[in-house]
Amino acid sequence: MKKSLIIGLLALNFLGFVVGDKLISSFFDQINSLSTDQSKKVASPKETAKSLRSYIEGVNGFYFKYPNSKVILEEKNRIVFESFDDPQKITDWYKRKIEDRGMSLNYAVSTATEGNIRNKLIGEDNSLKTEVEIIKQSQNQAVTINLLIDSS
Repeated sequence: MKKSLIIGLLALNFLGFVVGDKLISSFFDQINSLSTDQSKKVASPKETAKSLRSYIEGVNGFYFKYPNSKVILEEKNRIVFESFDDPQKITDWYKRKIEDRGMSLNYAVSTATEGNIRNKLIGEDNSLKTEVEIIKQSQNQAVTINLLIDSS
């Protein structure tokens, strides 16, 4: 049982790196295609993070920002939040947000090993892929929420 869990976690980590690279390049392609003047330079990471943030904020403020969290990192197509709420409560909230937005919840995995919790959700529709990873390390009180957005 422990061996298969470790293999599963390694596979998830590998998948995260592979999917993450695809998400980053796809997001940059989308941002660059919005330009009407093809002679313009590629958006800087700061400009891209600003664009991602404005997309996430939408009309009603931070649509994908968990209510009891604060932003601790913004880069490219990723925003990282931190919260002190229960990881399952956070996971349930993100499941509802993904479904309320009309996205299909294509992937939902929860793992817990020796007090470490890692929950991963992937939601998609025709134009957007949202990946949420909720991580709680046994030695930390804070829960980290990694949010990746791919607008394809």
